[in-house]
Formats: sequence, structure tokens, C-alpha cells
Amino acid sequence: MWHEFKVLVFLTLASLFLSSVAYPLFVLTAGNVLCPDRAKGSIMYSSDGQPIGSSLIAQKFKGDEWFQPRPSAGNYQGNVSSASNFAANQPKLRYRVAQTCGEIASYRLGIHTTSVQQDIANWFAQHPDLLLSWSQKFPQSASNWLSDHEEAIKKWNLKNTVSPELNDESFFVRFHHLFPGRWPSDSDGEIQALEPAEGLAGELFEYWLQSHPQIASDLDIIALDRVTTSGSGLDPHIRRVNADQQLSRVIEAWAKKTNQKYSAIEPIVTELLNAHTSKNVFSMFGEYPLVNVLELNVALANRFNNYTKR
Repeated sequence: MWHEFKVLVFLTLASLFLSSVAYPLFVLTAGNVLCPDRAKGSIMYSSDGQPIGSSLIAQKFKGDEWFQPRPSAGNYQGNVSSASNFAANQPKLRYRVAQTCGEIASYRLGIHTTSVQQDIANWFAQHPDLLLSWSQKFPQSASNWLSDHEEAIKKWNLKNTVSPELNDESFFVRFHHLFPGRWPSDSDGEIQALEPAEGLAGELFEYWLQSHPQIASDLDIIALDRVTTSGSGLDPHIRRVNADQQLSRVIEAWAKKTNQKYSAIEPIVTELLNAHTSKNVFSMFGEYPLVNVLELNVALANRFNNYTKR
């Protein structure tokens, strides 16, 4: 009996040692020897030595001078890494994709002198009742908007009174009654009345496109990964076709920031993009060029020596 007990204790301690000490130590040592950068999280640093982020995790950048990653269902937060899990026929997916398309849609070169976003803002300015017709024509989108801004709407209701006959009407009817020709926006938990502006393109893009079907053929095709999230919501890579569609915006922004001509900045940015493009040779969907967004943006920052953290 005592012998069996000693064997049991020995096996327990040996298992604990192997799984809790020896194996982690072996993995740690092997990682630091074979791939020390990845073992430490692939952290990237700015020119002044400050950590910027990990090249393995996507993050959002503010400013037209930066390439943007794929959308993220978890808002680029590692602790909530996930996909949206919306099915293809899910109205919320359609609503989110339409919003994203409205913000980035553009005309094919030489088709129009104005931008898609400007045209949508002008259309809204010419039709002050669009808020009401939008809420009626797209009830699911209107419902999504209300649920996303529930707390701000409660505050707004307390501060804004309408005629008694409108008390039982929808928020959009009451808002339009007080602010005709404006669009509600949630700014830090407070509902604001926006005038027609390019920022409304995300909300109105689908409605505008349905109202102007002839315009569809004038629009540039948008890369799929510009409007769809990855499985983790943290994919650090975008396809080269995605980066190419952002290229002119980035060049124009850097030309403006550096007070140089577009033609002078174009070869610099293009060269950096080419240098940070790699082949995804192990993909089950075939080979296609990929770009690590953080690595490319850091290269841009170092080249122009003007990095501003998100």
C-alpha cells in the first residue's frame, strides 16, 4: 500500500514538473532562440523607441495618410477578439457593410468632378424629409440605429419636448419636427443635430444608391476585405488590391502634409508598399499578395519622420 502511494506521489510530481516547468521552459527557450521577435509579441517601435503595437494584431489608424486594416467586429480589442457571426442574409450585416461602403465609395477616374460623399450630402440637403423616409423605407436599419444609441436617445427625450400629439411618435418623427433637414448623431452620449455633410454618407449610401440606380455603373469596385471582418477581427494583413485602392488617398495626404507635389510622393509610397507586399503561399484559397498594415504604416512614418500615434 505504501509503495503504491509513493509511486502515485512520484507520478503526480513528475507530471507537474514536466507540464508546468520543463515544457514551458523548453517552449520559451526554443521561441527565444529560433524566433525571438515573435516570442516577445512582435512589438514594433516608433523612431523614438516608444511601442506602437504588435505586427500580429490589427489596429485602427486615424488620418488619411495611413493605410487602414480590415473592419473589426471587436473594435480591434484583443480581449474581445471575434467575428460578427452574422449570416449572409442578416440585416445587421447589410447595414454595417452599407455604412462602410458609403464612407469609402468612390467614382471611377474621370467620371465625376464631385465625390460620392459630397453627392450624398447634396442629395440630403435638397430633400429635408430624407430622415423620415429613410426610417420608413429601411425599418431594420432604423431599428439598429435606435438600439445602438439607446442611452443617448433617453437623454435627448428628457431635454427636448415636442407637441403632445407627437409624444407617441417615433424618435425620428419627433427629431425631424424639432430639427427639420438635420440628421441625428451620437457624440459622446449626446444626440446632436447634424447639417448635411459628407459624414452622413455611411447612413444614407444604400438609400442614395437605390434612388440613383444609374450611378452604380460609375462606382469603383470595392475590395471585399475593405468591408468584411476577419474571423478574429484582428487580422493584421490586407490584400494588395485593398492597399492599391487606398494608395491615392495616402499619397495625396502625405503630399499635403509635406507640402510636396503628388508626383513627388507617389514613387516613395509605392516603393514602400511594394517592399511590404508578400505572398500568402499557404492559403487554402490560393496565392495572393498580402500587406501587413502596421509594418507599412511604420515604414511610412519612418520615411517621412512624422509619425503621430493613433
